[in-house]
Amino acid sequence: MKNKEFLRLLLLMCSKIVENQETSKMSSSLIAAVLGPHLLDSRQPTSALEDMQTANFIVESMIIFYDRLF
Repeated sequence: MKNKEFLRLLLLMCSKIVENQETSKMSSSLIAAVLGPHLLDSRQPTSALEDMQTANFIVESMIIFYDRLF
């Protein structure tokens, strides 16, 4: 499986979880907080917090706009 296909499937699953937010109790921001640091890893410890916030924002945006991306 290629990276793009894996990302598509991962974001599809995340968007389905968010669609059922009342049951799952997981919002796009909570999922992004879990996945963001792992998907967009920073190797520079001096800016780790800022990079993590940026990564979370990017991942949350990809979840919210899944239909437009794929």
